[in-house]
Amino acid sequence: MGKKIVFIILIFLPCTALFSQDSHFNWEGAISGKGGANATIRVFSDGRMFLFAANDRGMVNISYLRPTASDSILITSMGHKPRKLSIHELRDVKEIQLEEDIYSLSEVIVAPANRRRTRTTRLGNRALYACNSINNSFETQQGLLIRYGEARGRILRVRYYMNCNFRENMHLRPFRVMIYDMDTLNNMPGKNLLNEYLIVSLNNRGLLNNIGRWLEVDISHYNIELPPKGVFVGMEILPFEYYLSNDIITNRYVRDSGVDAVNSVSVGVTSRSTRTEPSYESWINTTESTKPEWKRTHGDFDFLINIVVEVNR
Repeated sequence: MGKKIVFIILIFLPCTALFSQDSHFNWEGAISGKGGANATIRVFSDGRMFLFAANDRGMVNISYLRPTASDSILITSMGHKPRKLSIHELRDVKEIQLEEDIYSLSEVIVAPANRRRTRTTRLGNRALYACNSINNSFETQQGLLIRYGEARGRILRVRYYMNCNFRENMHLRPFRVMIYDMDTLNNMPGKNLLNEYLIVSLNNRGLLNNIGRWLEVDISHYNIELPPKGVFVGMEILPFEYYLSNDIITNRYVRDSGVDAVNSVSVGVTSRSTRTEPSYESWINTTESTKPEWKRTHGDFDFLINIVVEVNR
């Protein structure tokens, strides 16, 4: 009888440790198949969200503190169906397969080439270089509201000038691309137009120095039409745990000129336009609260962000 009691305790001990308040969850494995490369893994845990990314071979390490029994994991990859698992299911496997998402296209009508003429142009903050840089808190969004009058067309690319004036490699860190239409009723960013969880970063290959470079993201395959009242193009700084678990940073703050600065992502800014009708504005959103709030940024600067669009003539 005594042996049976000891055996039962040994079975339930790992579960108790896994979900205790001081415990640590760690899973190392692979997202197999074509969908594995650079797949995005989100962990939802007791009101928190942790974000992890697989490498180009599908390998990923999920690590976070204080897991609970109700935690869930969502895995997404472009061209594949999302897959959701519980923390118990994930613990029992070392390899996860994603199913390809096959789209059925309707009939395509081919029109003569001269029926619709287009031109490519750039909208937003079109300065060539940044005059300064700024980094924001983790889990916040910032960007530009770009207005273009009666122009109609689709967005081909979004461009960010990644710049860091005081800290090496801060402008090379990943962030999430955000694109919204304009909620004119509340005068703030409205519906998210980019349904994919798109994470990008500037590659340091070819950089001559740390003054920054343009990061250009091709989104033409999403076929996003220019919203009639303007488009908000932003960037979301990912959770601190994401950068920590991917060995991008080791601490939340860095010392700069005697002040503790947030050790996040750095982006270029320019002096605010002196034109009477500026075509862009800066906004910021704090996603740490239950109800995110948008507001115009303080200071005489604008984020150096613009878009390349195909405009109908």
